[in-house]
Amino acid sequence: MLYFKVRDHIGQQSLDSGYGRQWTPRFARRGAGNAADGDAPNSVRDQTMCQDPRFMTFQSAYLNEIANFDLQNALTRDPRATADMVPDSVWANLAPYPEIVELREQRAQLKRSKYRIEGHEDEEEIRQLTNIIRTKRAYREKQVAKECREDYF
Repeated sequence: MLYFKVRDHIGQQSLDSGYGRQWTPRFARRGAGNAADGDAPNSVRDQTMCQDPRFMTFQSAYLNEIANFDLQNALTRDPRATADMVPDSVWANLAPYPEIVELREQRAQLKRSKYRIEGHEDEEEIRQLTNIIRTKRAYREKQVAKECREDYF
């Protein structure tokens, strides 16, 4: 698997599991090292956190499997946090974004109450407006979710 895929999946899963910030692959290693810190000898802690210089890849380079410490709980945050941190009341009371409303009206005017736009004389412009609306809605929803996460954590 490519690094960017791993990074993106770990980041999304960390947000879904109730963390305030996205994780990177380094977070788990750092969390395991912090859990072992103080309870384990320095050599075990260093081997838990750092890559073994004898290996060129990460596989079998870490000694998590032989460390007798509760390392996985070092990575838990708030079990009450949910993937969808935005309450329904916030979505219900959210005022419509004027720019999106304007773009929707412009698109509706071009469509002239027709559902299908394939072969329509303004098809390209309608599709561009649809993509812009989708992008702006997604950005706005992401910002609202980010603000709610910041309030929670």
